[in-house]
Amino acid sequence: MAAIRFKDYGKLLFLIAFIAFIYASYKIASPFLGDILAGIVLTIVAYPLYNKLKNKIKKQTLSAFLVTLFIVLLIIIPTFFFANTLLHEAITIHNSIGEIDFHTPSERLKELTGLNIEFDRYLQETIKEASGIFIQSSTNIIRFLATGFIHVFMTFFIMFFLLRDGKKLLKAIKGSIPLAAHQKARLFKGTQDLINGIFLGFLALGIAEFIAALIGFYIVGIPNPLLWSLIIAIFAYIPLLGPAIVWVPAAIYLFINGNVGEAIFIVVYFAAVLSFYMDNILRAQLIGKTAKIHPIVSLIGIFGGILLFGIIGLIIGPLILSLFVLVYKLYMEENDNTKI
Repeated sequence: MAAIRFKDYGKLLFLIAFIAFIYASYKIASPFLGDILAGIVLTIVAYPLYNKLKNKIKKQTLSAFLVTLFIVLLIIIPTFFFANTLLHEAITIHNSIGEIDFHTPSERLKELTGLNIEFDRYLQETIKEASGIFIQSSTNIIRFLATGFIHVFMTFFIMFFLLRDGKKLLKAIKGSIPLAAHQKARLFKGTQDLINGIFLGFLALGIAEFIAALIGFYIVGIPNPLLWSLIIAIFAYIPLLGPAIVWVPAAIYLFINGNVGEAIFIVVYFAAVLSFYMDNILRAQLIGKTAKIHPIVSLIGIFGGILLFGIIGLIIGPLILSLFVLVYKLYMEENDNTKI
């Protein structure tokens, strides 16, 4: 009896130690959780390129290094350029607020609405606060690229080793998952489709909306078109709101300022090209066919992901929630089959 109790205590102590090690490991890895997830996403996206290169030069380590270096340059250089441009344009707007005529549109708005409100003061404060936010955001991005070396290094370090040794790791993970073979295949295929759909789809959608918005703003002659186009590209990831959060106020401002033709053009062009075609048809073509994400999941995932992981949360947030939905579906299917 004593021997049995001693054995039970041994199991209990082992379980406590195991849980303690899991907790300690989590605490050690938690500062790099975003880097780990970003590395996994980039690996899955870049793996087809790595596979082609590896088959051509027949060297795993060199192929992994070259693909990782290519992705580093592809991400870091444009990010630094756009953050720097965003910073300069936001500073220009912030410094020139005193020169902008807010009184004329404010008086016209009072006439149209019949409200005795100091619209000019509210407009000035809103634009000043918005430009301040973008100055801070772009400064943070540049500072992160310059000083957040360890996070950037960890992301691409993880990516390199996942590219090189990913097959072995994937095999080990597959072997440890307690699911039937067909469910494992669905889970991993679904994960790959989600990551490709979210990452590549969102990236392509953001670029397309940025270019379309830039063309529209240049035609109308809106000041600082690059800044507003970048803001539209950012809001392209947010369902329901989308680019309308930028072009609708722009059209209203042009209208109350007496630029009726430009306001009509903004409404027609942006409503047709961005809000209708790109936000509905193109989004469905780029993301819906592969990722198949519900707008509610996408919205909660984006905002929750940003709060938890920062900018990488734009991709990680919807991905995690979508994977949860996928796993839940597999679980429900398994339960239904078991009952039958």
